[in-house]
Amino acid sequence: MSTDAHGDEPPREPIADTWRWKQDGASWLASISLPTGDAPIVNRRVAAAVAGLLDDFTPLARARTAMALTADGPTHLTWHPDETYAQFRARLLGAIAAHPLPLVAVQFGLDVQVWVRTTDSPDRPELAWLSYPGIELGLHRLAKEDRAWVEFSLDNTLFSAFTYPDMDPNPLYPLNQPLLEVALRRLSARSTDPLDREGELPGTYEFGFSSDRDDY
Repeated sequence: MSTDAHGDEPPREPIADTWRWKQDGASWLASISLPTGDAPIVNRRVAAAVAGLLDDFTPLARARTAMALTADGPTHLTWHPDETYAQFRARLLGAIAAHPLPLVAVQFGLDVQVWVRTTDSPDRPELAWLSYPGIELGLHRLAKEDRAWVEFSLDNTLFSAFTYPDMDPNPLYPLNQPLLEVALRRLSARSTDPLDREGELPGTYEFGFSSDRDDY
């Protein structure tokens, strides 16, 4: 299976045995420079920032849906079955850059490519795309400060070393934590400040989840 996040492989049906959904699980926040201007300038800068963020999360994640928000309300975009991911990515970046009103925020629903047991491979993990609720990437523009804050959020315990709250070891952790760490280190390199963290899941640190049980 290709590890390219621009690939077109369909999502698989996961078996959530050592992990589960967890509302308000964990979020990592970055601050990036984003100078203001009129709508064409601002939105081209937003599109360039979004392109960089999507690159940061390759090959861990790809966009499945997008919501571009202005003062007049949202514009929604969805990856169509009849287009490749590369075509969708180009379409959404073009729509962001060409929006007639200055964007306030852009929010993405993400697929992730991770090691997981699936209904097609119930006996051993495979590297597969998942469409799972609550995995999102957002950019929120702060016009008066010439910057934006970026949030990557996970509403699950897929990357955690120990499931919550029963504290059982997660055998997927050593496979998936390195994938998350690479993406978060790229995001950190883009940020003007160290990554901040929010959410209820224990064990988080700047670049993912700790392996130390005492952190949980």
